Amino acid sequence: MIRIGLRTAAWTAAIVCGVAASVHAQAVHDLPRPRDCVSDFAHVLSPATEMQLDRLCGEVDREAHAQIAVVTVNTLNGEPIQQYAAELEDSWKVGDRHSDRGVIVLVAVRDRRRFIATGYGLRSILPDGRVGDIGRAMRPMLRNNDFDGAMTLAVDEISQIIAQNAGVKLQPLTRWGAAERNRQPHATLGQIIGGIIFLVFVLIFLLWAGGSGLFGFLMEKFFGGAGRWRGGGLGGGGDFGGRGGGSGSGFGGFGSGNTGGGGAGGDW
Repeated sequence: MIRIGLRTAAWTAAIVCGVAASVHAQAVHDLPRPRDCVSDFAHVLSPATEMQLDRLCGEVDREAHAQIAVVTVNTLNGEPIQQYAAELEDSWKVGDRHSDRGVIVLVAVRDRRRFIATGYGLRSILPDGRVGDIGRAMRPMLRNNDFDGAMTLAVDEISQIIAQNAGVKLQPLTRWGAAERNRQPHATLGQIIGGIIFLVFVLIFLLWAGGSGLFGFLMEKFFGGAGRWRGGGLGGGGDFGGRGGGSGSGFGGFGSGNTGGGGAGGDW
């Protein structure tokens, strides 16, 4: 009986320690270094939205000379979100050191807190009141767990303000909320089955035509140059796919911005 009690206590302690470790792992000093403009540590953004945000933030960096960091975390560990954002800026240095044109859009999912922090160089065009309005516009989406829509709205609004001030034009993001995404057409079961049957007939035809040399010709046409592709085409190892630059943002790291700008936030 004593052994069972000790064993249960040990397992309980291990679970508690594991939970505590997972919580403290989201402290700023424990976060991985950013690999792109979007750091979805809470895993609430879809890959398509993350890629779209990365690309736009990359354009803002290149064309308007300002940097936007989009960050989601599970918890702030009881820390005020404004302080957490300041620690992120101290650690990541979003924005150029000389211009301080940096923005952090931060959401803490479990704490239901949000904050948009701005560097000194953007205070004139993104004052606290304006970023506060953007944050309040995010609230209905955040309440519906539509993090894609909320982050798309915030980044699009901020990027367009920065671009207009810099005298450049950026393509607006597609603002699909959860309801709009659910209304997008989906293939029916009949369409899927029909497509499979069509592919089967095509395959049978190609195999049947192999005796006349057509199948061999097609194979040579499409796959015979695989060696050449490896040298300079599809297999050349460019930036297609993957998190190491495949998003198209051209991310080369944040700058050397300073903390102490402004911002606004709240709950939802």
